[in-house]
Amino acid sequence: MAENLAGILHEQVAAVAPIEGVRLKIRADKTTWEVDFLPGATQAEKDAAQAVIDGFDIAAEDAAHAAQEVREAKVAGTKLADILIAKGIITEEDLG
Repeated sequence: MAENLAGILHEQVAAVAPIEGVRLKIRADKTTWEVDFLPGATQAEKDAAQAVIDGFDIAAEDAAHAAQEVREAKVAGTKLADILIAKGIITEEDLG
């Protein structure tokens, strides 16, 4: 999974059209987003790419990314707690 909004958009657009890349000049303004198509991209593919952009939900992607970061932090925190308990630095009771 891509780590940033441009990477996520790139993956989604590349699924429907042959592209070199995407640029998000102003993150919150889709009218500034650009797609660099590979030579030979058909108009239907370009239209499909535009449909992906039009339907791209920035807020939903941000929420999904934030949720993933929370999940990763919980896993990292659990691993850290396990290490600290194993070393006798803290106890399970310390964790509440």
